[in-house]
Amino acid sequence: MFCCWKDKDVKPVRQDIIRKYFNNHFVPFVFRKPTKILTTVITILLIVLGGFSTKKILRGLNQNVSLVSGSDIYEYFETLYIYGDAGPPAYVIFHGVNYTDPDNIAELELINAELAALNNTVQSPIYSWVSPFKNFISKGEWSDSCGSDKVMQLSFDE
Repeated sequence: MFCCWKDKDVKPVRQDIIRKYFNNHFVPFVFRKPTKILTTVITILLIVLGGFSTKKILRGLNQNVSLVSGSDIYEYFETLYIYGDAGPPAYVIFHGVNYTDPDNIAELELINAELAALNNTVQSPIYSWVSPFKNFISKGEWSDSCGSDKVMQLSFDE
C-alpha cells in the first residue's frame, strides 16, 4: 500500500566541507612528486635512526621492578646492577713457593705492590694474604696463644 509513497519534504543534501577540502587541496598536495620524495626520505631517516638507537637499549627487565624494596634480594640485585660492570675478580696463584722463606715473602709483597700500581688495568683495592701472614709468623705478643711459631715447621707445597 505505501510502496510508492514519497515524502514531499525532501531536504537537500548538505554540503560536506571537510571532504571537499580534503579532495581539492590535501590529496593533490600529498601526491605531488616533491611531497612523495620528502616523505620517503623522512621515513628512511627515521628507520635508520631507530636502528642506531637500538644499540643503546638495554635488553631485559631490571629484576628490582618485581621485588620488594628493602629486601635482601633487592639489595643484592641493586648492588649487582650498580657494580656489575666491574668485571670478574682475578687471582694470582703461585705453585712451589716456600712461604716460610723471608725472601719469598718479600718477593710476594713486591708483586702485590706492583699490581696495586697498575691503576689503568687493575682496579684497587688489591687484597693479599701475604702481609697478614708475615705479621702472623713474626714474633709478636700473640705468637704463644696463636701458635704462629709452629708455622715455620710446616711443609709448604711439597
